[in-house]
Amino acid sequence: MIIILTIGLMVTFGVIYKLLGSDIFAPACVITLSYILATLCACVNIEYWQIDISPRTVFFIGSGIFMSVAGNIIVYIIFQKKYFSIIRKSDRLIVLPYFNIPLTNVIFIAVYDCLAIFLYYLEVRKIGGKGSFTTMMYSFRQNIMYSGYSVSVFTNQLIRLVTASAIVCIYFFIYNVIIGQTKIKTNLYLLIPVILDFIKCFLTSGRYEFLELFLEGVMLYALFYFMKNKKVLNINIKFIWYGIIGVIGLLVFFYCIREAVGRSSNQTIIDYVSSYFGGSIELFDLYVKEYKGATSVHFGTVTFTSIYKYLNKFIGTSIDLNTINEFRRSSNGILIGNVYTTFRYYLQDFGYIGLVLLSFLSSIVYSVLYYKALIKKSHIRKIIYSYLFYTIVLHSYSEQFFSVYLSIDIWMIMFLVGLVYFYFNKVKIRIKINKRI
Repeated sequence: MIIILTIGLMVTFGVIYKLLGSDIFAPACVITLSYILATLCACVNIEYWQIDISPRTVFFIGSGIFMSVAGNIIVYIIFQKKYFSIIRKSDRLIVLPYFNIPLTNVIFIAVYDCLAIFLYYLEVRKIGGKGSFTTMMYSFRQNIMYSGYSVSVFTNQLIRLVTASAIVCIYFFIYNVIIGQTKIKTNLYLLIPVILDFIKCFLTSGRYEFLELFLEGVMLYALFYFMKNKKVLNINIKFIWYGIIGVIGLLVFFYCIREAVGRSSNQTIIDYVSSYFGGSIELFDLYVKEYKGATSVHFGTVTFTSIYKYLNKFIGTSIDLNTINEFRRSSNGILIGNVYTTFRYYLQDFGYIGLVLLSFLSSIVYSVLYYKALIKKSHIRKIIYSYLFYTIVLHSYSEQFFSVYLSIDIWMIMFLVGLVYFYFNKVKIRIKINKRI
């Protein structure tokens, strides 16, 4: 049955790719590709996990993707007039003014980043204990997740600006190279905050942030390609080749840094990667086989976890939020994990009707944000959408739309992104040196 699901997803992708103007970055196309990758990874483990996908699982996944496609098509039709008016313009963008960011501005923000990272490292060392870096990170992650430890609120606030500066600087770098048509080497200094953010990512014991920056760069390239050429990126041999190299490189990177960010595994790279990205499909199927209707005690407990976390923290409620993170084993006893795709959240909270409606609603929002980022000139709009692009890519992994978009943390970062953007564009720090004869 999983083979049928995979083939069905591939056929669906081919159809919606054409319906949405051969735009592979349209939200519905990205969501479908996300599930294609997940099912392909699950197929690798058919024998190992003894996978036997139920027809009901196929129905639920198919329904969710169908509603995502429907939402995208509706928004595409609404934006079609403006979209094609831009494409039909005969003039082509030659060169636009680039972002002339003083090196001193970058140095000042880099100094701040280094200080924030150092303070965060002290907290990690305190929680993770002594020993090698990998030992420290493993202990840090275990203590954070299972023993009630946490990094101080003050340090967590400081570290957010490191992320915000990286988000903005990678935008400036790609914009200057593609739109401003300036040389890469003259813009390399803009990557200093990005490199520092990568260092911070190792210390936070999370790999999402690596993926976020990588996908931000990919999405920005697509947006700027449209801006420069008045057309979207089409699938061709060159694109497929680069895409395969990029995906393989990213998966290998995920595998290679597992110990550095506090994970331990003796699996081969194929087993590890296929389990990581394909486990959600099998886990969702295991859940569906036991599914008897919505079970959440409170309204939207798992879908709106971000909201309930703040209610627990600031109002003092005691709502149980550990209702979806249970680890499961395959039918033959092999531990798979605890991620169940986006659709598990909707089913558990609101049943099938909720799956259909929330898939449609999230697709509408994703699509509106995408087409506005594509056709509008606003830099901030492009920055925010490209940064949040990872939430669409990870649709087959776990729910991201409501947990991220309704999170105060992410919008605090977006606020800082606005401040950093203002700082680089309106505040020009220049150091004058008085020469003596």
